[in-house]
Amino acid sequence: MDRVVDGSVGRLADRLADRLADILADILADRLADMLADRLADRLADILADILADRLAGRLANRLADRLADRLANRLADRLADRLVDRLADRLADRLADRLADRFPDILAERLAERLADRLANR
Repeated sequence: MDRVVDGSVGRLADRLADRLADILADILADRLADMLADRLADRLADILADILADRLAGRLANRLADRLADRLANRLADRLADRLVDRLADRLADRLADRLADRFPDILAERLAERLADRLANR
């Protein structure tokens, strides 16, 4: 009888051990999978985001730089030419007026005196 009881207890222990092992393995596997998946997902997302951001930023920067350079060159040339001509004309007019105002009376008086002297001498 002891053998029968021992056999039944042994089979019961085997079944319980199998069942508990399955339950514990499922629980541990779920927890470990969640933990590892979270950590791996975080790391992979960081790595992939860096790679994608770098590639996208590089492509965008290249295209933006090309287009911006073309458009800026054209617009800058047009606007710079217009503004330079306008400002140069204004400043040249101001400075020429100042210099003429400073020099003209003296030069006019000198030339007028020379011409009058020449004409009077030739009479």
